[in-house]
Amino acid sequence: MAEVHQSGAARIEVDQAELLRRLDQVSDGAGTRFVQRASRVLGGLQADAVSRWPVRTGTSRGAFRVQSRITESAATVDLANTARSGRWGAYAFKIRWSVRTQASLEAEADRAADRAKDPGGAAAIRAFWRRRLTRTHGKGAPSAALAGKQPWRVLVRTPGQKAAQAMIGDLREDLDRLARGA
Repeated sequence: MAEVHQSGAARIEVDQAELLRRLDQVSDGAGTRFVQRASRVLGGLQADAVSRWPVRTGTSRGAFRVQSRITESAATVDLANTARSGRWGAYAFKIRWSVRTQASLEAEADRAADRAKDPGGAAAIRAFWRRRLTRTHGKGAPSAALAGKQPWRVLVRTPGQKAAQAMIGDLREDLDRLARGA
């Protein structure tokens, strides 16, 4: 949990666990309570996002991380996705569900298969159309409500903002306790 900052021959190693311990000494444990609460909330958001995340290769689904960091001016806990590609850089927030739903893609493949004269031909036509539609539209959106939307916004950002608002009351209690003790 140490960060290394280097410039030329100068090198500084910052131990985040030690910073948190020292913050707790002066804040009556408020730093650890904040980090634990926020990590628990963001861990729940992470589990939900991973279970519903659209998958093509699985790289972005496996790249979610809950990270905490203490600097000279703030203690932060965030949910990040570290997936990167050489061409697009960080790309999890760029992913979109298809504008077509899974059901509409299946229905289109079924309509194409209806033109066949025998069951073997119908299966071959259906498989061909499903591959063709998958290349164009992916697996399709799980529902019409999600069609064309960004999973990052729907599964991470919006629920994260709501969770932050819900945590403000708990954090105010800690700040009030610290202010009374001073």
